[in-house]
Amino acid sequence: MALDFDIMANDLDFIHSDVPKVFTFKGTDYTGSLGTTEMDIVFSEMGESDGIDVVLIATVRDFTTLPEDGDTVTYDGTEYRVMSTRIDTANVGISISLGSKYKKG
Repeated sequence: MALDFDIMANDLDFIHSDVPKVFTFKGTDYTGSLGTTEMDIVFSEMGESDGIDVVLIATVRDFTTLPEDGDTVTYDGTEYRVMSTRIDTANVGISISLGSKYKKG
């Protein structure tokens, strides 16, 4: 049985609609959900992290241009720098890690 990526994306959109977190990227508002920053704590203890403040999870198909390291995202009235992004193996969800816009990425 093949995976239905549209169903997976619709499911992810449903999750975002349950507790929506709106953020702005390149003048466009997107709806996502909050991810976890727990892994950043581990990386910080190892000296491998620049400090992730917020992780947003969004649906890949919603974007015309995906955020990249160094881009600016506004969330909850604060401008953040994209520290890293990660797309899941199904190419459905994107995790956007945000930190201070003044930190080097």
